[in-house]
Amino acid sequence: MQQRQGSMYFFGYGVSVNPKFLQQYGIDPIAQQPARLQDHTLVFNVRDYFRLEGGTANIQKSTNNEVHGIIYQLNPSHTPALVEMHSIFYRQAEISVQGQDGKTYDVVKVFIGVADYLEQGLQPSERYIDIMLAASKLTDIPDTYIAQLQAQEVRPTPA
Repeated sequence: MQQRQGSMYFFGYGVSVNPKFLQQYGIDPIAQQPARLQDHTLVFNVRDYFRLEGGTANIQKSTNNEVHGIIYQLNPSHTPALVEMHSIFYRQAEISVQGQDGKTYDVVKVFIGVADYLEQGLQPSERYIDIMLAASKLTDIPDTYIAQLQAQEVRPTPA
C-alpha cells in the first residue's frame, strides 16, 4: 500500500474489519489490507451502550500475542467520523502494525477502550461475534485467528 500524500492510516479490529461498517459512517477507504498488531491481544472488556450486547472488542498489551485486523488508508477528513463511530467508549492512540505486504506501518490511528468503560468478565454477544466472523472471512485474515473467534465464549441470548 503506497502512502498517498495527505492520507492517514487506521487499524480496524473487531467489527471494524468490515469496510461496510465504516461506510455506514461515510468513510470510504482509499486502500486496505490485512494487518497484525504484535504484542497485543483481543479482549471484549468495553461495556456496550446496550448491555444486552455484552462486551465489545478492545486491544491490550500482551507479549507474544497478536491481533489481526485491517489497515485502512483514509482521507484525514474521515477522522471526525472515526471518532463518532467509536463514541465516548474509546480513545484515539497511535500504533505500528505489520501489513500483509510485509511493511511496517508507523503512526497508525487505533481506538482503545477508555478506562471508565472497561469491565472484566464481559463476553461479546453472539451477534457481535457473527459480525466479526462474517467480515474476517471476506479478508485474508488467517484461518487460525478466525478459529479463535469461533471459539470465543459468547454472552447468552436472553429469553
